[in-house]
Amino acid sequence: MTKASTEPFARSETDLEAPRQMSGLWTRTVIAVLEHVGMDAEAICERANLDYELLSYSDSRIPWDDAVRLWEAAIEISGDITLGLHAGDQLPGRANNVLAMLAINGRTVGEGIITGVRHQAVLTNGEIVTIEEDGTDKMIRFHRIEDALPTSPQQIEFTVAAVHRLLSTMTLNAFRANEVRFEHCHRGFRDEYERIFECPVRFEQPTTGIVVSREVWNMELEGWDPALRNRLEAIAAELYERIQSPSFLRSVSHAIRSLLPQTKCDVAATADRLNITTDALQRRLSEEGAQFRDVVDATRLAIVKEGINRDLNPEEIERQAGFSTSRALQRSIRRWRLEGREGARERRW
Repeated sequence: MTKASTEPFARSETDLEAPRQMSGLWTRTVIAVLEHVGMDAEAICERANLDYELLSYSDSRIPWDDAVRLWEAAIEISGDITLGLHAGDQLPGRANNVLAMLAINGRTVGEGIITGVRHQAVLTNGEIVTIEEDGTDKMIRFHRIEDALPTSPQQIEFTVAAVHRLLSTMTLNAFRANEVRFEHCHRGFRDEYERIFECPVRFEQPTTGIVVSREVWNMELEGWDPALRNRLEAIAAELYERIQSPSFLRSVSHAIRSLLPQTKCDVAATADRLNITTDALQRRLSEEGAQFRDVVDATRLAIVKEGINRDLNPEEIERQAGFSTSRALQRSIRRWRLEGREGARERRW
């Protein structure tokens, strides 16, 4: 089995070696789909300790482990072992991410998928999908992440089902796979898997992937627009560059983090730390769809969570997060409704 060339615009060694991350916007799409199939988005985010609002920024990223915990929370709440399969099948056909739009605007099925895979660094800094030869067929292979929290079967099934749904959209429902393979074991409901994928589904296989015949791989897509595809590739490259370089919101958050232990952290002090005017700071935040108080709040939340995870004492967390009293810190923790490990330690205070 050989792997086709799907090299993206050049990624740095730092990017490849950095801790695994996932796009905040994609995570928000996942949460919206889970909500569509009947889940409580707020409850999932609370259980996974995710700030739903901050996921909406185009260059926001979350640690890969947080993406895994999102699925752990969803499964704990729903108790449905087929949640990923059904949620992926419900992903809107024209998902609002540049990779899906690139795939849809390919000349053929294969070209569209290869183009999307080539730019996958927009969604994650790990290589999740590759295109490989499978005898006379092609396989869209999905890789397990080995250097972070293990990916659950539900998360894997969501990804495979979402890509299958995209392939159906690209071909106006004409797409048919030869078979779908999963590395994990069969857990029941085989008929449901074959209903959704419309082909044989095999478990406990050496790899996870969608096997596609050459005929389907070379199927021409309607509405192919080279100019639009080139524009989309430029957007993907621009987004990748924004992800690689610190965003303005991150810069503001870093400035706030340095000011919080001091006596004063307001718009003027933050603007001074960034060497810009107060009006420029407010304008740039408005362009990002954010307000200063929300960035302060999100920064404080991050500091508190980090402090708890590092076993810092409450007084040190209060100092770093800029709380004047332990009561103010406790009020904020209650408002954030931290649960799990954080919640258990909150009670100790």
